[in-house]
Amino acid sequence: MILDEPTNDLDMDTLDLLQEVLADYKGTILLVSHDRDFLDRVVTSSVVMEGDGAATEYAGGYSDYKALKAKPVAVPGLEKPAKTKGTVANIESAAKKKVNKLSYKDQRELDQLPADVETLSMKISDMEAELSDPALYSKNPSRFEALSKELEAKRDELDEKEMRWLELEELRENLQG
Repeated sequence: MILDEPTNDLDMDTLDLLQEVLADYKGTILLVSHDRDFLDRVVTSSVVMEGDGAATEYAGGYSDYKALKAKPVAVPGLEKPAKTKGTVANIESAAKKKVNKLSYKDQRELDQLPADVETLSMKISDMEAELSDPALYSKNPSRFEALSKELEAKRDELDEKEMRWLELEELRENLQG
């Protein structure tokens, strides 16, 4: 896939979505952009044209390239030797700086969870009210059985959503400081 200046004229939500889609993409992407922050968040390897007619490959994004220019290393397919970056500690440090907010997908899920929990809680209440009818079992045993199973499944789903909500909130708090 080739992308030429994909961030031009995108709002923040669309930019976050683009970053999420590119992060999930399994293939190789050739990306050209002047958006340094976007490059830092998306790319895993940079091929830099430094003005001397040579293409130099660096691991990581733009900030990694700037911070860790180092010794030449031969890269297959490039005519001149490429440069690689410094220490693992520097790479890990740069990676930690990049992560400062939830991904688009996680933020969207976090925003949706309260409504999902509320909807499930209301469904559970309605089902419990129906099951509280003492005549239900004698009038319609199959409905009683199906409703009981569905209620159990909804309670499990509610527990899962509440746990996920807590996980995302904790992650968000950790990222913010």
